[in-house]
Amino acid sequence: MNMWNAYVAPVRVMSDLVKCVARATSDVGAFIQSPIRTRQRKMNHVETEEQFKTAIAADQITVASFSAPWCGSCKQMKPKVEALATELSQATFLKLDAEELEELLEEIEVESFPHFRVYKSGELLAEYTGTKFEKVEEFIRANVQ
Repeated sequence: MNMWNAYVAPVRVMSDLVKCVARATSDVGAFIQSPIRTRQRKMNHVETEEQFKTAIAADQITVASFSAPWCGSCKQMKPKVEALATELSQATFLKLDAEELEELLEEIEVESFPHFRVYKSGELLAEYTGTKFEKVEEFIRANVQ
């Protein structure tokens, strides 16, 4: 009988391993399909002046985030602002690149980055320039709530 245990034991281990892999694979599938993974970011990339003017004319709060590719603070703040945009779903969040929309930013006098503006129905309600996320978050929450 001991001779058979030498052959059966590895089969049991393999069987347990196969079950474990199958369970892990099904868990991965569930994870990939979970709402957290499929939720889209709420930041809308603005590519034209027309898109910007249409977006801020809406009858809801719109937060515009102005940044530049060379701005280190903008890069650090980006994921935090995106998370805030996802959380504050009652507002529309826009992201505008200074180099893509240089003429527009000159026209509306945005000169430093990161810069944030809050609009409703085409009207500028508030604006803030700053590099500390805590202050930016406070500004956005105060104007979106």
